[in-house]
Amino acid sequence: LVNLVPNEGNNDLKGAKRAYVNILAFAKSDANYRTLVKFASHEHNYSVKKIQDVELFDMRTKNYEVDEYLISLSKKVAKTGRTHFGEFYVYKEDD
Repeated sequence: LVNLVPNEGNNDLKGAKRAYVNILAFAKSDANYRTLVKFASHEHNYSVKKIQDVELFDMRTKNYEVDEYLISLSKKVAKTGRTHFGEFYVYKEDD
């Protein structure tokens, strides 16, 4: 789960101050995942404020019920090798 803040000029969140989003990436390690997320976020004009609960998708599906949308997104990541953003949960306030 990644906490993103839109950079100046990014109006994707329609005035919201931040968003939480699941970001899936084909990464070799925790550090590699964090690097890929920061790079992809920068490409989309966001700053990463916090990355939490990093885990392999296989482990996630073994330990928790995973939404079909995320399963579909994971297949897209596996096919393309690119980092993909899930659904954005936006927050109007800073807290």
